[in-house]
Formats: sequence, C-alpha cells, structure tokens
Amino acid sequence: MNKMVKKAIALLATSIAFVGFGTTVSSLNETASAATQKKAKAKKAKKKVVKKQTKKTTAKKKSHITYLKGDKGDKGDTGATGAQGPKGDTGATGAQGPKGNTGATGAQGAKGDTGATGANGTNGTAGTQGGKGDTGATGAKGDTGATGQNGKDGKDGKDALSDVYYNITDYGVKSGDSSVDTGAVINKIIAQLPSSGGTILVPNGDFYLKTPVVINRNHVRIKGINAGLRSNVDPDSGTAMPGGGSRLIMDANNTTGIQIGVAGKTPRISGVEIDHLNMLGSNDMGGKTEQKLISGPQDSDGLKIHDIAMKNATYGIVLSGADTPDIRDNWISELTNGVHLIGASQQAKIVNNFIGAQPGGISVKLDNPYAASITSNNIYPDGFTNLEINNGDHVMISNNNIQSYYSRAVYLTGKYNTMSNNSIYVRGNKDNPKGFDKKIGDVYVSGDNNVLQGNHLTSEQESEATRELIMGGNNNTVKLDTIDGAASNSKVVINGSANNNKVIYSINNDEFQNGNNPTNTNLPVGGSDN
Repeated sequence: MNKMVKKAIALLATSIAFVGFGTTVSSLNETASAATQKKAKAKKAKKKVVKKQTKKTTAKKKSHITYLKGDKGDKGDTGATGAQGPKGDTGATGAQGPKGNTGATGAQGAKGDTGATGANGTNGTAGTQGGKGDTGATGAKGDTGATGQNGKDGKDGKDALSDVYYNITDYGVKSGDSSVDTGAVINKIIAQLPSSGGTILVPNGDFYLKTPVVINRNHVRIKGINAGLRSNVDPDSGTAMPGGGSRLIMDANNTTGIQIGVAGKTPRISGVEIDHLNMLGSNDMGGKTEQKLISGPQDSDGLKIHDIAMKNATYGIVLSGADTPDIRDNWISELTNGVHLIGASQQAKIVNNFIGAQPGGISVKLDNPYAASITSNNIYPDGFTNLEINNGDHVMISNNNIQSYYSRAVYLTGKYNTMSNNSIYVRGNKDNPKGFDKKIGDVYVSGDNNVLQGNHLTSEQESEATRELIMGGNNNTVKLDTIDGAASNSKVVINGSANNNKVIYSINNDEFQNGNNPTNTNLPVGGSDN
C-alpha cells in the first residue's frame, strides 16, 4: 500500500475517534476508497500532459535536421515462423442434426410364464348335431395272402397272329412217343380253328409225323420253341451240348412233313406261318422215298418260313406258284436240294439263309420268277449248282456268299436281271457231277439286258475253263467284276450269236473272247478299247 493511502487511512482512523457513536467503520472505508480513486485519476492526467509535451519537443527537433535518402536496401529474409499461439476457446455447440434411422427391432424377449388356468365355466346349452365328418385316410396295405396251389400249365400268351393258341400236348401227344401220329393230331386242331385262324404250338421235344400236316385254311401258324441242333455233325463231334428244340420227325414212309393246300382241291391259301422248328426227314439223303419237309403244291400268298433247321430229306422247301413268300433265317442243309420255287412266283424273298445241297441237287432254284430278291445268303457246297434262275424277270441277286466245287455254280437266264456285289468262289478243279463241260462257265448267263456288276469271282478251275459265259442274248453288261484265281484266257467269253454285249473295266483283252462278233466289246482294265 502506498504512503498516501496509509496516511489517509491513519487520518480516517483518527477522525473516527472524534466522530459520534452514529458513525460506522463501513462509512469510513467508503470515504477512503473514493479519495484513492480521485488521486489516481489526477496522476493519470498529469502523465498524459507530460507525454504530449515530449512529443512536441521531439517534432521541433526533427524539423531542424536534414536527412539524406539512401538506396533502398535488399529485401530482408523472411523471418522464422513464430511459435503457434495457444489453443483458442471451444466454439459454441452447433445446432442439433436430423433424426437418425430407427434402429433394428430387438430380439423377442423370453416367453412369460403361463397364466393360471381359469375356473371352468358353467355348461352351455347343448348345440345341434354337426354334419358328417370327412372320410378317414386309407389304412396301410395288409400282408400278401399265402400262395395258392399251382394251377394247370397255361398256354403261351396271345400270339400276334390271333388270340387262339393250341399246344399239341393238350391233345394226347407226348414227346418221344413214336406210336402217336402228331401229323393227324395237328390236322384235327386245324379243323377246329375259327375262320380267323390260330397258332399251334409244338413244345420242346421229339414228335413224329406218320402222315403230312395239311394246312387247308388261311392264317394258320405252326410254331416251335426253337430249332435245336442244326447239324448231324454236331452230336458226332462229342462236343455239342443238347440242343433241345421242337422237332418234327418224318416217318420213313411219309413223303411230306408240312403241306400248304391240296392242289385242285383247296382255294388259294394266304397268311401261313411256320417258324422255330427242327424238321427232319428219315431217308438220310439216300432213301428210296422222296421226302419234302415243307411243300406247297398250289398257289399261295404271303407264306412265311422263318428260323427252321432242315435236314435228312430230298427237299427242304418246294413251293409252286407262291406269291410274296418270305423265306429267311433258316438253316437248310444236309439234304439233296435246298429251296425250290417252281411253277411261277412273284416278289419272293430269300434272305439271310444258310443253304447247302448235295452233289445230286441244287441249293436254290427258281423257275419263272418275277421280281424276286435273293440277298445275303450263304450258299455253300456240295450241290452241282448253287443258284439256278430259269427265265427270270427283274430278279435281284446281291450280297450273297456262294461257294462251289464245280463249274456252273450260278446259272442265270431271262431278262432285266441284276447280279451284283456277290462273292463267288469255285474251289478246286473238279468235274461237275452232272457232266457239264467246264466251258459252261462258273457263271452262265443267257438272255437280254442282264447286268453283272461288282462281283468278285475267284476260280481254281483249269486255265481253259470259262469263268463267265454269255451264251446268248443281247445287250448284256459285265461291269467292274473282279475275276481272279488261276490264270485263264477265257475269263469272259461271249457266244458269237449274241450281240451288243459289253465288258467294262473287268478284264484284259487277252482274257476276253467275243465269238468273232465285233458288236461284243471289251473295255479293259487299262482303259484302251480292243
């Protein structure tokens, strides 16, 4: 505290002693404070006057001094950045932002305790009876009942030919019983068939034909289980298992196994089927009685012969005047003659068979056929002729495998016939059993407008033997045939009486003979005409 204040306070204290009891200490303090503030104001005013006078004096002094203005100095370097000042006060709180999105719903709280069961209410008035309820669900299936006693063996299921099915064993026939004439039994069944026809079943076993089976009505089928063993050679080898099969065995005195119609007595027969049988003659290919396993002595339509093994007879199949017969998938061998269609036939099909005859017979023979197809057969020795077509018209012979030991393996006459893509093999150099000269050719052709094309003929006959002979007729063509085997200057020979026959790209000129008829020409393999 300065001296002036102290003095004032002392003065005031002295004054208090002389003041009456009505004066308070508080009043004295207020008086002292007012005096101090007055004195401070006076001092501040004095300093202000002194400062003003000093300023004037300085200005007067300056007016008497002349300053020379020098060159402006270079700009000084920027001073260092000063230290950062203290952090300012926190600003005022901003306005409240917009309301945020509602948060996800929280998990459901735990289930509360079940409330106490209320007291039972009073019984209400009985309501009217409700409607009938829905039918209940079906109960589970009960256990299968016990199997009943075996019934009598039934017949096979319905056949494609008709709804009527007959098993020959239902009519007193027993397998292996040669005393029973199965032919007579089958004939009785045929007589009982309805007009729509029916199927007669020959089951597994051996059944004997003392008399022929005669089919004298339409749509009759004779069906076996299977053809059993095909060859007599199989059992002799000792390696074959039992073949089973449905076997019809001809008696030695019986001339025919199955006969379609009676010539001059029955109308034209249609829709006959014979299949899946084993048929045997009894003459062992040398018996005195001529036997035919299947015979058709009159005209027929649509005969089918499938999957049959035939042997031990003079003929396998002989049909007269058969239109559209279908002979396929058979094994016809170990008999004198195979398949013969005599009289005249139309649209015959002989397809995919194995056919073999004996030296005195012909494997396949057709007389006066029209538009027959002989396709994909295996025709093998030992017949004196494998295939004979007499007066054929538009016959197609294709894709067969033909093998023979003799000349005249194929004999073809007629017109507009085609023989293509066959394999013909004449094995060895044997004489024909019927005495035909080897110049008759391995393949013999006579007629008009016949075509031999794309065949492969291999012959082991002597060099003078003719391979292909065009004996007569006009405008026949041999084209792209391959003729090989033993060397020969007679691979294609044309008789001089035939005209305008052509050989194209099949042989060389020195293997060709035109019968000294210049209309018969050869365009050799090399391409230059003769």
